[in-house]
Amino acid sequence: STDINVAIISGLNYLNSTQASDGHWEGPFPVACTAMAVLAFENFGHLPGNPLDPYHTTVEKGLDYLFTESYLQPIGVQPAGNPDVSGDGVGIQFGTYTGYETPMVLMAIVGSQNQSRIATTGPPGVVGRNYHDIVQDIVDWIAWAQTDPGNIYEGGWRYPANYGSSDMSITQWAVLGDRK
Repeated sequence: STDINVAIISGLNYLNSTQASDGHWEGPFPVACTAMAVLAFENFGHLPGNPLDPYHTTVEKGLDYLFTESYLQPIGVQPAGNPDVSGDGVGIQFGTYTGYETPMVLMAIVGSQNQSRIATTGPPGVVGRNYHDIVQDIVDWIAWAQTDPGNIYEGGWRYPANYGSSDMSITQWAVLGDRK
């Protein structure tokens, strides 16, 4: 148990030292890398908004970066029904490989454990909104992005939304993201 905690603390120290000034972490998919790094801090109890926590700024900068990588997507009724639970006609997606990265960002936002926290970065429609409402629009987008009924790949996801087929390496993230 002690060895495990020492390894976690060492890993978090490394992540803290390698965060870019704009809040992201380098890698082939910076949005995914940043979401998973933020989640690592949160899973060990380092949450945004606590000035007594030595990593609160690291987590906040990571979340702020993620919101700058968000995009609003008009969504509506599909063959399986209307995924727009919030009723605002939009979903929120993240990154370039949205089916892969969006659920990871969802886990990082939910991992903050602060539904009332307000996004201070991002495009209009994201900035100024609370995490609860943003999370609902992310979940709405994930449901909208799913492969439609009547297709052999029904119910799965791919990198782009509504692709027409699915890939389990992507589908796993949508399922995990909605479970966090």
